[in-house]
Amino acid sequence: MNEIVGIVLLSGISGMIAPMLGAAVSLLIGPERRRLISFIMEFSAGLMIGIAAYDLLPEALHAGYPPALSGLTLGAVLALCLKGVVERHGEGRTLLSTGALQLIGVCTHNFFEGLAIGSGFLLSPQLGLSLLLVIVLHDLPEGVGLGAPLRGAKVRPFRILLLAAATGLPVLLGTAAGALAGGISPELTGFCLALAAGVMLYISFSDVIPSSRRLVTSRGQGALNIAGMAAGLLLSKICI
Repeated sequence: MNEIVGIVLLSGISGMIAPMLGAAVSLLIGPERRRLISFIMEFSAGLMIGIAAYDLLPEALHAGYPPALSGLTLGAVLALCLKGVVERHGEGRTLLSTGALQLIGVCTHNFFEGLAIGSGFLLSPQLGLSLLLVIVLHDLPEGVGLGAPLRGAKVRPFRILLLAAATGLPVLLGTAAGALAGGISPELTGFCLALAAGVMLYISFSDVIPSSRRLVTSRGQGALNIAGMAAGLLLSKICI
């Protein structure tokens, strides 16, 4: 029990610090550094794809195909619905609205990242800590993407950092939910892991990668983006 409380607190603290550092980086590099931001987004996508493919789905399948496939499908559907809501309400909005909607999206999928940490920790403390490390690495560029539109909307730097830190609270709640739900049965643990994987895969392929490609269309950026994604995939494999 003490170990579970410890991993929940650690995930919450880490989940608050990482995006705050990323937002701080966005204040330093500025939105004009599109090549760098695009590379960071691809790196982040590689991390999330690696988490899902190398570990979450294989572990979920140990609980059986029905819970794994149903969790994966539900995760993708939830991410699709979230994206639809954000896009529908984001049309014609200002940078401030864009930043606010992105904040909501980040908080929502951070909950599912926490769900993966909590469920993974029940299978193995080493797995839980490895997932936490990889997700923290993902939250750094996520903070960069969150801070850029808010900075463009002239939001004060202190408020940007505070909002970025607040996105770590859903990680804490998700970790607690994953630990509690996963403790009920192995099948529910597998379902939670697959659910988190479905959200991560959909966000990576449907949102992060296309947004990165639209950000910079100049010659040579494609190779740099592929290198960023490959680096993220490799790092996720090493860390887990």
